[in-house]
Amino acid sequence: MEPSFSHSWSLQCVLEGPLASHISSFTKSLEDQGFSQESSHVQTRLVADFSRWLKQTHAALPAITGEHIARYLRYRARHRRRRSSDTCVLKRLLDFLRHQGAIEELPIVSVEAKPYQQRPVRYAYALTAKGKDLGNVLTALARWGKKHIRGTIVAPEFRR
Repeated sequence: MEPSFSHSWSLQCVLEGPLASHISSFTKSLEDQGFSQESSHVQTRLVADFSRWLKQTHAALPAITGEHIARYLRYRARHRRRRSSDTCVLKRLLDFLRHQGAIEELPIVSVEAKPYQQRPVRYAYALTAKGKDLGNVLTALARWGKKHIRGTIVAPEFRR
């Protein structure tokens, strides 16, 4: 597959992996945001490498998460020097893919904030129903930790 974007110098290799069809549009979005050609080139190469790694690990596009980024960066650190911007670039890629509808939006566990004091304004926070549903999962994890890991301390709200 040949790169279809105007700066084919960014990729002198065949695009492969689950991100292959999105790399040229990601590069175009970098141009549109005002990134320099050099910066776009570096970011595009990183994304192409990430896509090849995803292919090797048999990751499918809709299921790519921040955990894949963390695993890839650990892998990459073993094979070459890591740049400080790598995490930011790959998170920018995830945001781009979410915006394109290629991967799902992150689930949001929201909280309700109610002011309880006016000067200065202070808020009391409470989980919404969606957040409270997660409480059962956390309680189960706490119970498992208490049973299997010596020294585990369980917060009072998870002692059921």
